[in-house]
Amino acid sequence: MVGGLDPASRGQQAAFGWHFVPGALSMIDLEVQQAGGFDGAMGVMEDWAIRYQLLDWYYEDNSQQDQFFRDPRVTALKRKYGITITPHTTGKNKQDPELGISSMAPWYHDGTIILPYGTSEAKRKVNILLDQLGLWTTDGVSTGRHRKTDVKMASWFPFPRIVRWNRQANHQTRISRGVEQSYPGVSHTNRVPWNTKYPKGR
Repeated sequence: MVGGLDPASRGQQAAFGWHFVPGALSMIDLEVQQAGGFDGAMGVMEDWAIRYQLLDWYYEDNSQQDQFFRDPRVTALKRKYGITITPHTTGKNKQDPELGISSMAPWYHDGTIILPYGTSEAKRKVNILLDQLGLWTTDGVSTGRHRKTDVKMASWFPFPRIVRWNRQANHQTRISRGVEQSYPGVSHTNRVPWNTKYPKGR
């Protein structure tokens, strides 16, 4: 499992969690907060560490966020749960044909990405993602009037690592044991613990 977090001290802060097994990339959860700041970011990481055992994060790193990695509260959180936080810098890599945002599209189109849609809460959250996927281009340009949430960006931050996992899986009879055991009860059955149905017309 791996998560991405696009922080914001004033605007919309977004967090997104993925679970990967060979041939399937499943959405675990997403969360959007208004002006989450350090406390909001740490709150999501702690909550998902407890709820999902998600301990691997990619966090947007820029001049405004440098202090996050030096904050003693973040250090304490990492030690308490064994969380790893990797800085992510967005630049021209956003347009990379193999690892950029648009490179995720085939994963959606061929059904490799699995979205939960079996409960009202799952539908609400998935619709947030779907609206953003249709709204924002690779260059981050709005194609409509909906409010930006940065969910799309948060979902992309860990994607290059997921691509590496997928490439490894394609060259091995099975993926590494550490990843297999990251989500007990799911990887062994190759099924996710929710009713996966895509909304009609999407």
